[in-house]
Amino acid sequence: MKAARVEAIRRRAVKAGIRKSGKLHHPLQPEEILSLKVQVLPAFARIAMGVAAVLLFVSACAGWPSDEEWVRMIEALAGLFLAFFSLLGVRRTLSGLADRLSTDILHSIVDSVVDAIDV
Repeated sequence: MKAARVEAIRRRAVKAGIRKSGKLHHPLQPEEILSLKVQVLPAFARIAMGVAAVLLFVSACAGWPSDEEWVRMIEALAGLFLAFFSLLGVRRTLSGLADRLSTDILHSIVDSVVDAIDV
């Protein structure tokens, strides 16, 4: 995995760890850190899906490229699907990302979260 991608995951994990630690009112244990959900879909992909969703909704309302109801329904459903994922993204737990990350990188991410919470 690219270094920039790992750093983005690290920043998101630290942010999620601080938020969860604040809600639980205690420092997180390593098991709790591995259960943190982190956004893995890049911002560019989410923005592109949002734009595509808007375009699909507009084309469904305008009846382009076809005026048939079933085509418009498919466009609207595809737009709804894309809008859902552009708003919510794709989240994975850190333990679920373990198969894509080396153990050294995963341990450094957990250490970063622990350091951020301890400060």
